[in-house]
Amino acid sequence: MKHADFITFHGWHIIEALPQDGSARSYIRLEKNGKTALLMDCGPLSGISYITRLTDFIRIGGWLRDINLRAPEIYEADEAANIAIIEDFGGTSLKAAMAQGHDKKDLYTKAAAILKRFEDTPCPLALNSFWESPMRRARQRLVDWYIPAVRGEANPAGLRESYLGIWDDIEKQLPAPAEGFMHVDFHVENLMLLPGGDIGIIDFQEALSGPPAYDLGNLLEDMRADVPDDIQTTLLHGRDEGFMGWYRVLTTQFHMRLLGQCIRWAVHDNKPQYMKFMPRLENYVISALESPVLAPLKSWCREEGLDFSPLQGFNPDKIRPLIAEDAV
Repeated sequence: MKHADFITFHGWHIIEALPQDGSARSYIRLEKNGKTALLMDCGPLSGISYITRLTDFIRIGGWLRDINLRAPEIYEADEAANIAIIEDFGGTSLKAAMAQGHDKKDLYTKAAAILKRFEDTPCPLALNSFWESPMRRARQRLVDWYIPAVRGEANPAGLRESYLGIWDDIEKQLPAPAEGFMHVDFHVENLMLLPGGDIGIIDFQEALSGPPAYDLGNLLEDMRADVPDDIQTTLLHGRDEGFMGWYRVLTTQFHMRLLGQCIRWAVHDNKPQYMKFMPRLENYVISALESPVLAPLKSWCREEGLDFSPLQGFNPDKIRPLIAEDAV
């Protein structure tokens, strides 16, 4: 069933299309009898490299509501078409709320409490493992996309393997992490401030099973927003050495992956708007490389001439031929 037919069949009409993010998902705000909702299109079920499924959104959202967290209710669904009409959490993300003057510490504390709920609540769902996921594999995007853009030349043989080998060596020095539910895209634009002060959670359909430090790093070192140092310190207080080791490793991998991802969005997907986040990501990496746990990575970057200074003269057309055919 096409969007228009699905919307009309269920008695809704279109108000506006919402801006699309970096995924294949899209949203349209609807109205019926004075009530709003969202048409969520999770994207194609075939023909693209990274597929998200409405069925995952439904089952994961159900579990989140079961543990008394706010996930959108499903009003209507067409699983074959990968579309649904869902509860509208409005347009006030935590990022927007903070820009409007809401207390940052209060909002970040509430968001971190959601992550603690994930961490402390066994999840019965069959979720894919972070360690075997496309997201984990995508940590190589620093090499696949960012380095050719910085150097203006194709990568030499073995560079990717060298980079991944450094990370493998670092991780072997850490204790095995605790694992549980991972949202995997937990940031201030996927958290909505609801009337009454509750926080609504969206875009969780790609959830995985893995280390909780990943989501906390995503929240506290977000490419979209600067988190005050005192808030970071407070929300990391009491974490043991093993957690903090994985926090630094996974968060830095995340930043480096996103440096490559921003290039990929611009070159491969014609979405240059994400390039504005590059300076913040580069600064995160520069700071992280001072951590003792990342000393081998700092040496590798020095040997490869990577200083994470601002990218100059970015031209997608010149970079495109430099990207390896097997880049992810």
